[in-house]
Amino acid sequence: MARGLGGGPGDASPPGTQGLRVGGQGRGEGTGGRTARVGARGTGGHGPRRPRKRGTGGGGPAAQQARPLARPACLVAGGETTVTVRGSGLGGRNQELALAAVVPLAGLSNVALLSLGTDGSDGPTDAAGAMTTGLTASRAAARELEPRAFLANNDAYHFFQPLGDLIKTGPTNTNVNDLVLLFAW
Repeated sequence: MARGLGGGPGDASPPGTQGLRVGGQGRGEGTGGRTARVGARGTGGHGPRRPRKRGTGGGGPAAQQARPLARPACLVAGGETTVTVRGSGLGGRNQELALAAVVPLAGLSNVALLSLGTDGSDGPTDAAGAMTTGLTASRAAARELEPRAFLANNDAYHFFQPLGDLIKTGPTNTNVNDLVLLFAW
């Protein structure tokens, strides 16, 4: 793996890209999918929230450097988030994470966040998750959908459904992990 991350002999990366391991659980974002390929102009950085330190790993060397990724970039995160249910809406933890990202991503150009369960299911819904971009907030406003209100009611499904931004894969017959992909191009 070290050889593959370093771009040395035996690296299968396309020319002009560089692998970056932020951390991993050894599952969906682990072996075989452990790195995302980013443009060779820079590495390092962190996602919307800085990873919490666990043991001595602390999110890996890239997260500790806290430098932004150069575009084009893809950050891959895995695990399962926790949702505090206060409302009576419909959705799952991946849809909730995507909904929570709508306001922070609003107006940003060329960004997309996808959050999904690899089993094809997210909460008591037919969706695996949802996606949001820098345009989602303005598209929602045009339909008089207020993301903060839907978030307060834990109703991510009914926020993303009219926008067509639910990810529906059907059952995948596997359950590796929840995955969050943040793209910037």
